[in-house]
Parts: sequence; structure tokens; C-alpha cells
Amino acid sequence: MSITLKDIAMKAGVSQMTVSRILNGKARGQVSPEVAARVQAIAGELKYRSNRIDRKLDSFLAGDASAAELPRITVLTPYPDFLERGGGAAGRLNAILPSVFQTAAEAGGMVEILPVTRENDPNRIEWPWLNRFGAGSRILALSPWFLVPLAELSRRGARIALIQGEEFWRNMTLRYAAEWAILTYRNRQGYEMLAEELLREGYSRIAVTVYDEYRNEPDYPSLTGVSNVLAGHGISYLHPVVQKEKAYDVAAFARAYRENPFDALTFIAPKGIEWNYRKTLQENLSLPDSVKIVFGNDNQDARRFSPPLPNMSYPLPEMAAQAVKLLLSDDFTPGERLFSGIFNDPVSPERRKKT
Repeated sequence: MSITLKDIAMKAGVSQMTVSRILNGKARGQVSPEVAARVQAIAGELKYRSNRIDRKLDSFLAGDASAAELPRITVLTPYPDFLERGGGAAGRLNAILPSVFQTAAEAGGMVEILPVTRENDPNRIEWPWLNRFGAGSRILALSPWFLVPLAELSRRGARIALIQGEEFWRNMTLRYAAEWAILTYRNRQGYEMLAEELLREGYSRIAVTVYDEYRNEPDYPSLTGVSNVLAGHGISYLHPVVQKEKAYDVAAFARAYRENPFDALTFIAPKGIEWNYRKTLQENLSLPDSVKIVFGNDNQDARRFSPPLPNMSYPLPEMAAQAVKLLLSDDFTPGERLFSGIFNDPVSPERRKKT
């Protein structure tokens, strides 16, 4: 029995029209990333095939010698309910899935989503789940978290496409560049761009929001990006505002300002904080209005404040589309491809002078 849009809609708790728009890549801005990711995940679990793929499958079953086996892209996730988390790595994966599904469908392929552990531990892979992969398998992963299973899958002959940030783990993954397609978004370069922009606007005491769990990693993007630029301008000031990733302390910003005042802040927005959007972010953080805040990533919170706050964005959907095309290509070409960030300042220069 074939899976229909109605089947997916019932399981996802949305309308058939919503499912159709999501699977055809036409729902951007109309549904939340969480809903889109849930629908895509269910479609993958149910092995849904679009009409175009169904026609290709029908041709194959009818004995058409020109019809090859349907190519499959396997997208790895750390654990079963990962996509429901939102924010962070889950948010990035949710952001690329529409592009993955659409690009694969346009090429006559299909997509499945596979969790590789039960407990979010890269050293406790559920290897029986991966035993069916070998030469000809096509694997897409977001982040070097998957380094252990990716190395094993590569040893078995699978094609690998890895999307990652420009950070410490890149030093390890580049060892596989001769075999894998590695697509790197330059988030450290993004923080350098933010710091240069803040310096141009006259800010020099730039504080940096960092997660305590990662701040001691070499090449931590926000710290190294901002410190590289400040040092290049002969400025020794560097002030990390330390946060726990899963226990964000909003009051810590006011304390950090009292202890070591800053005039600008690169900000990481956590998941689950209830902001008061009738106030500025500075008021939410108990900081003076004179402190300039810029987001280190493209986050919905940056757009909800009035005025909207500057942020960096990275072309993740385009990177995902290129990764899928590489995996499905007759001529798979490994190596690293670098993608620069884009500085977005929604406030015009004239208005900026008044704020």
C-alpha cells in the first residue's frame, strides 16, 4: 500500500495542503521550521515517494531497462527525537531539510532520516542500524559529531557529504577531504565580520557570549574570531560572558557588565527563554541601551525585537542542495568547499544613527 499525503498529514496533525507545500519546498515563511521538520521526518519514516518518484518506480517494476534503482540519501541525526529540540544543531538541521528533500525529489531520489544512537553518545553507536550501508550508500551529516560513524561508513565505501562550521573539529575532518565532500560555513569568519563592523561603528570593548562547555576548545569560533580582529587593531580587550548551554543565565549579562563594562556584545540566543518583545533586548538583559548587541547567527529572536537586531547568516540550504547534488552525481567529487557568512543589518544607516 502506497503512502499518501493524507497519511502523512494525519500522523503530523496538519492539513494535506500543508504537507504538499512542505514536501514541494513551497512552505518557507508559511509554517514553522518545527512543523516542516516534523512533516519531512514522517515522510522519511513512512518511505513516502512523490508522484515523480512513483512514476520512476513504476517504470522500474515494469522492467524498463533504463530505470535504475531509486537513489537514497540517508540523513544522520544523533538520536530519535533530535529534530523536535529546535535551536542549535537541531535548528540548523531543520533549516536544511526542506532543501534536502526538494533537491533529492527533483533528481528522482528519496530521503530517509536515521538516528544513530539512543542516548546522544557518539561512542555508543547502534551499529546494527548501520550494517546495511556499504559501497554506493549516500550519507549526509551536519556537524563532526558524527565523525566515528562517518569514518566507519567511509571505510565501507559509502559516499559522505558533511556540512560543518569553521571550528576546532574541522582540523580533524579535513583529513578525510580526499574521500568526502566537506562543505564548511565560515562561522569564525562571520564573527570577524561582526567585530570589524562594530569597530567601524566606533565600538571597541566587545564582549562575547560563549558556552562554557566549549570555550576551551582551540579555535572556538566566537572567541577566536573577535580576538583576532581586536588584536589586529591593537586592542587587548576580550571579555567572554560565559553561559551554560542547557542552563542559560540571563542575569549573568548584567553581572558581567558591572564587573567589566563593555560597549558591544556578540550574542548567542538560547532555546526556551521567554523574551519580552515589547522591550529591547538590552532591557531584557538588564544592560544599558547604549550597549550594541549583534547576533552571531541568524535567529528568529533577532528579527522579533524592535528595531530588529543585526545578525550573521550562512547559506545552509544552498550548502545542503549542493551536498545532495554531489551525492547523487555520476561523478562524485570529494574535497572541501567554503561558504562565507552574510552580515545582515536591518536598520538603515540613517535610522542607526538615531538608535
